Amino acid sequence: MRTFRFKLFALKSALLSCTLFCIPLLLSAQLNVTVTAIRISCFGGTNGQATANPTGGAPPYSYAWSNAATTQVIQNLAPGVYTVTVSDANQNTKGESSGLCNDRHTTLSIPMELR
Repeated sequence: MRTFRFKLFALKSALLSCTLFCIPLLLSAQLNVTVTAIRISCFGGTNGQATANPTGGAPPYSYAWSNAATTQVIQNLAPGVYTVTVSDANQNTKGESSGLCNDRHTTLSIPMELR
């Protein structure tokens, strides 16, 4: 919380008087969000994870993911693109997306000799 000082002038009995008032103002930084993802460990797996990381704004935050989840972290994800919208206590919103993919599918070629 920051306190700002300003001067408020009032006219009294034809004399100008000055009074200093201190009013606390709650200012929050702009809401931002990044998404960190944990890749799926093997081809065809569904163990990916994505985490929304909000900064700024006014906590508490709420989360709305494209897969209907409402938590900060979503787990057991298949490959795809996941989008989250984060809202703060002042109803400011910010969206971000993350793509999850499998580790590379490895093809092994073994030469065989036919007899």
